[in-house]
Amino acid sequence: MKSRLIAAAVAVVLGLVGTVVLVAYVRSVNAQPAAVQVQTTEVLVAAAGIPKGTDAATFATLVTTAQLPTTAVLPNRVTDLAQIADAVALVDIDPGEPLLLSKFGVAPTGAEAGEIVAPPALQQVTIKLESRRALGGRLRPGDTVGVFISLNATTHLTLNKVLVTSVQSTTTQAAVTTDTTTEVATSATAPLPNDPNADVLITLATTGADAEQLVYAAEYGSIWLSLEPVTADESGTRIVDGSVVQQ
Repeated sequence: MKSRLIAAAVAVVLGLVGTVVLVAYVRSVNAQPAAVQVQTTEVLVAAAGIPKGTDAATFATLVTTAQLPTTAVLPNRVTDLAQIADAVALVDIDPGEPLLLSKFGVAPTGAEAGEIVAPPALQQVTIKLESRRALGGRLRPGDTVGVFISLNATTHLTLNKVLVTSVQSTTTQAAVTTDTTTEVATSATAPLPNDPNADVLITLATTGADAEQLVYAAEYGSIWLSLEPVTADESGTRIVDGSVVQQ
């Protein structure tokens, strides 16, 4: 009889201990932060390829929506087709590619046919670079570029997928007069190939905030451009200094 009472008491104690442990576990789980989930944003993307020059009347049949990671969504995306109602595609847009304001605008005509007309919401800034800093002078209107800015002994891929609207190059030639020799700048609609002395004038369409960074870097730092299509991956970029380069 005594052994039965002891066994029953032990069972009660074990039950209480089990309950306490279970409650403590539940509380600890509830106290933990929720599992990290990828935040997504709905964006407009090309359902099929949109050829350069396609007008707004056909956009609706060529566009769908997709969920992209919020960190991958660019700030100048098209959020409503009304934003580009009077525009045409300025460049070819691949299936699945997000719609960016910089890819649409008024169709250029005449002498401007070699240029891209930027959407009214964007600003255009022209920077002068040595051809080696601009893909050897091979950039063309309609390309999108990454902007690397170097300041105070650091470098960073600061701006992504910025639309090139115009490209010009300059060379110098001697203009001999009766009493002096003058350097004359000439320009062309496209960079002169294989000319290491050519300076390239690149016009970029971007937001006001990004334009500020471009101008500051042109004044007080240095700029390199990379060809950065919309499919380019910028993950892993960071501010680079000497210590990072040596790692």
